[in-house]
Amino acid sequence: MKNIITAFILIFSFNAEILSQNENTDSLDNDTFNIFSKKTLSVAALSGFYAGTLVDSYITWWKDDKRPFTFMNEPWFNNYGDNGIDKLGHFYTSYFFYKVQRDILLWGGYTPSTSKWISGSLTFMMGLLIEVGDGFSWYGFDVKDLISNTAGLSYAVLQDEVPFLQNINVKWSYFPSDGIAFPPRFSDHYAGHIYWLTFNVNNIWNEFGSSFWPEFIQPAIGYSIGKNIEREYVFGIDINLLPLFRSEEPVIRYLGNLINLFHIPSPAIKYRDGKSPDYKLFLLN
Repeated sequence: MKNIITAFILIFSFNAEILSQNENTDSLDNDTFNIFSKKTLSVAALSGFYAGTLVDSYITWWKDDKRPFTFMNEPWFNNYGDNGIDKLGHFYTSYFFYKVQRDILLWGGYTPSTSKWISGSLTFMMGLLIEVGDGFSWYGFDVKDLISNTAGLSYAVLQDEVPFLQNINVKWSYFPSDGIAFPPRFSDHYAGHIYWLTFNVNNIWNEFGSSFWPEFIQPAIGYSIGKNIEREYVFGIDINLLPLFRSEEPVIRYLGNLINLFHIPSPAIKYRDGKSPDYKLFLLN
């Protein structure tokens, strides 16, 4: 597994530099290999991130658990352990990685097309490598996890290709009941996760020539599980902070894009089967 990690990092770094040389760089640094160029720094940042992630995965999950390659075949949303939260986590993680990496590469000076393809390829390969590593442990290679990863990546790419879809965003909130520890182990606290779909009604109505909806308020629906793994359905609002980050300065816009991937605690109603609705002024989990 260590050899796979090393090869992946080297291949990515080499291919990214080759791509940067082949782009039109009229308005960018011509010295691609300048250690201080934004292109080099963006590649170094992503390479370091992936190296850290894969090494951490090896140490945390695989180091002391080596066995013949096996497949996992758990249900989509009916398994006792998490009732589908894990699959939504895979979807969101790929969605998140693609968007953040794309913005880092755009900041580095890569064209939108190259940023999209590098980020998409990296995101897919990361999900695949994680599953391969799981295949040699008791977790097993889960095809459904890989499908969830690919679905999240595909939706993120579609949002770039179909601007209207940017009005329907995937967000995440996380707050474990026993408090946030560092480093966090998100898979140890599934009950602290909520995955959201938010709807930019203001922009949607603007598509039809009129708008009456407040720009900063968006309806949102979410899914989570309770401490007893029971399904929870959440209906609330989302605070849209993107208008605060409108700027000619790319870094400010990219910071706004990053913040927009998270759901800020807001009023919401949580429904559980067989229980009364739970009303929260600021829902954490």
